[in-house]
Amino acid sequence: DESWACPQCTFRNPSTFLSCGICQATKPPKRNIAPPTSTDSQWSCETCTLKNPIASTVCSLCGTARRQLEGKSEGKGRPTPSTPDP
Repeated sequence: DESWACPQCTFRNPSTFLSCGICQATKPPKRNIAPPTSTDSQWSCETCTLKNPIASTVCSLCGTARRQLEGKSEGKGRPTPSTPDP
Protein backbone atom coordinates (compact mmCIF):
# COMPACT_ATOMS: atom_id res chain seq x y z
CA ASP A 1 0.00 0.00 0.00
CA GLU A 2 1.00 3.60 -0.56
CA SER A 3 1.55 6.30 2.01
CA TRP A 4 -0.79 9.27 2.27
CA ALA A 5 -0.11 12.99 2.70
CA CYS A 6 -1.77 14.68 5.64
CA PRO A 7 -4.12 17.42 4.38
CA GLN A 8 -3.23 19.58 7.41
CA CYS A 9 0.58 19.39 7.71
CA THR A 10 1.60 17.47 4.52
CA PHE A 11 3.50 14.77 6.45
CA ARG A 12 3.67 11.43 4.54
CA ASN A 13 2.08 8.70 6.69
CA PRO A 14 2.08 4.92 6.19
CA SER A 15 -1.17 3.71 4.63
CA THR A 16 -2.04 1.83 7.83
CA PHE A 17 -2.20 5.04 9.93
CA LEU A 18 -5.78 6.32 10.37
CA SER A 19 -4.55 9.67 11.66
CA CYS A 20 -1.42 11.72 11.03
CA GLY A 21 1.61 10.73 13.10
CA ILE A 22 2.59 14.41 13.45
CA CYS A 23 -0.57 16.51 13.91
CA GLN A 24 -3.21 13.78 14.52
CA ALA A 25 -5.43 14.98 11.64
CA THR A 26 -7.76 12.25 10.39
CA LYS A 27 -6.76 10.37 7.25
CA PRO A 28 -8.92 11.64 4.36
CA PRO A 29 -11.16 9.19 2.48
CA LYS A 30 -9.29 7.48 -0.34
CA ARG A 31 -11.57 8.65 -3.17
CA ASN A 32 -12.33 12.09 -1.83
CA ILE A 33 -10.01 14.85 -2.96
CA ALA A 34 -9.67 17.58 -0.37
CA PRO A 35 -10.88 20.96 -1.60
CA PRO A 36 -8.22 23.62 -1.86
CA THR A 37 -8.01 25.85 1.18
CA SER A 38 -8.43 29.56 0.84
CA THR A 39 -5.15 31.44 1.14
CA ASP A 40 -7.12 34.11 3.00
CA SER A 41 -7.97 31.80 5.90
CA GLN A 42 -4.67 29.96 6.50
CA TRP A 43 -0.92 30.35 6.25
CA SER A 44 1.69 27.63 5.85
CA CYS A 45 4.59 27.45 8.32
CA GLU A 46 7.97 27.81 6.60
CA THR A 47 9.56 25.34 9.02
CA CYS A 48 7.12 22.43 9.27
CA THR A 49 4.50 23.31 6.56
CA LEU A 50 1.54 23.08 8.97
CA LYS A 51 -1.42 25.16 7.80
CA ASN A 52 -2.31 27.57 10.61
CA PRO A 53 -5.32 29.88 11.03
CA ILE A 54 -4.66 33.33 9.58
CA ALA A 55 -5.13 34.89 13.03
CA SER A 56 -2.21 32.89 14.50
CA THR A 57 1.13 34.68 14.70
CA VAL A 58 3.13 31.53 15.54
CA CYS A 59 2.85 27.96 14.28
CA SER A 60 0.76 25.82 16.62
CA LEU A 61 2.98 22.79 15.96
CA CYS A 62 6.57 24.02 16.03
CA GLY A 63 6.31 27.57 17.40
CA THR A 64 7.92 29.30 14.40
CA ALA A 65 6.81 32.92 14.08
CA ARG A 66 4.69 33.79 11.07
CA ARG A 67 6.69 35.63 8.44
CA GLN A 68 5.54 39.15 7.58
CA LEU A 69 3.90 39.68 4.21
CA GLU A 70 5.85 41.36 1.42
CA GLY A 71 5.72 45.12 1.75
CA LYS A 72 5.48 44.96 5.55
CA SER A 73 9.17 45.04 6.30
CA GLU A 74 9.07 45.71 10.04
CA GLY A 75 11.93 43.86 11.64
CA LYS A 76 13.39 42.67 8.34
CA GLY A 77 17.10 42.71 7.72
CA ARG A 78 20.03 42.75 10.08
CA PRO A 79 20.16 45.23 12.93
CA THR A 80 22.60 48.07 12.50
CA PRO A 81 25.06 48.81 15.30
CA SER A 82 24.38 51.99 17.29
CA THR A 83 28.07 52.96 17.28
CA PRO A 84 30.48 52.38 14.41
CA ASP A 85 33.51 50.15 14.86
CA PRO A 86 36.82 52.05 15.45
